[in-house]
Amino acid sequence: MEELLPGVRSLLAVGLNYYVDAERAPGALKVARYGWGRDYHRVIDGRLRRLGRWLEERKPGVRWRACVDSAPLMDKAWAEQAGLGWIGKHGNLIHRQRGSWLLLGHLLTSLPLPADQPGRPLCGRCSRCIPACPTGAITEPFVVDSRRCIAFHTIENREADLPAEIASRLEGWVAGCDICQDVCPWNQQPLQSTADPELQPRAWLLELQPHQALGWSESDWDERLRASALRRLKPWMWRRNIQAAGSAASPEAGP
Repeated sequence: MEELLPGVRSLLAVGLNYYVDAERAPGALKVARYGWGRDYHRVIDGRLRRLGRWLEERKPGVRWRACVDSAPLMDKAWAEQAGLGWIGKHGNLIHRQRGSWLLLGHLLTSLPLPADQPGRPLCGRCSRCIPACPTGAITEPFVVDSRRCIAFHTIENREADLPAEIASRLEGWVAGCDICQDVCPWNQQPLQSTADPELQPRAWLLELQPHQALGWSESDWDERLRASALRRLKPWMWRRNIQAAGSAASPEAGP
């Protein structure tokens, strides 16, 4: 952390609840929940910066730096160390009341702050997330192989075609994947649906139909993905993923 903020003495971990009690339309393609609203990098970064400025006003001379996801920081490990939750067997941070629907951010500061107790693992013997992954990406508890992960391939893979073993098991996912979180018992409890306007779903993401989306132009995609974390996917990647998901869902022709 010293390379990110010389003289750093403390790390403040924050979690933004992004669970929204909403359902996809029947037959809609699937997009991971984190991408439903506004780009969380911008949302969390802006709020952490306000916190940093507030801290600076009260402690003149204190230094700080906001870090969200893209900084070279082990965000989940530090969030667990700070007591925000524990890392589950699916590799996501889990909070007792919020489940794993948390977007993480950190504020580094030169101000010494009292430490909280680290998060205590509460997965116990549960391993529902491991067999639930259709591509076997969770190779063992706490180990996720990105080479088998639907989320990785639909968002980060820049090849013209997805690997056959991934494409055939998309189960409708075209941008990210929430399967391992959906089956987690900590996400089955009654959860508070966020009222944060920045995190409310864009209607089209819940109604994404392949026959419509495949006809969208580059400018259509640009307009719909404005200020979205899903801008990481280029229009051709959306089309690739949608076509692969549609092929995987189509029954094989008979003799």
